[in-house]
Amino acid sequence: MRWHLSELSVWGVLLVACAGCSSANPDLVSVAGRVTFNGGNMPARGTVYFLPMSGSVADGQPKRPALAHFREDVMFRATTWRPGDGLRPGSYRVIIECWKEAPSMSSRGISYVDLKYLDPEQSEISLEVRSEDGNLKLAWDVTGPSEPVDLGRTGISEMEMN
Repeated sequence: MRWHLSELSVWGVLLVACAGCSSANPDLVSVAGRVTFNGGNMPARGTVYFLPMSGSVADGQPKRPALAHFREDVMFRATTWRPGDGLRPGSYRVIIECWKEAPSMSSRGISYVDLKYLDPEQSEISLEVRSEDGNLKLAWDVTGPSEPVDLGRTGISEMEMN
């Protein structure tokens, strides 16, 4: 039996896709919410990062960070493996980014939100997710200065940003 390259490609894609379909992934809790800025819509699109806290994930499973993207006036859904699949039970520190100018090789970025939301050690937002939570709905109002913060002019060293 001869296989054509296109048939082999299709089988290869299917095998790779099914490899991620394992039932070994622990139960995830649906997590959705909205981030507001100084009481109103966010000034731009952004990202919420969920960073597991030390020793926080239940059932001996490895820790797994997650994220959620948001638009100015739209709710977010947390993603661990697949879009909107939720978070693993555990404790998380939350970082929220919303950039006027994203960091690049030539710029440290210009942030709409206060610097404390960019640093897991300073962020005041934390989250406890329990398996019995079901569908968790969140609402956070982040603050920011009247003008976006240019991280290249804040006096923060490279070591403090990493």
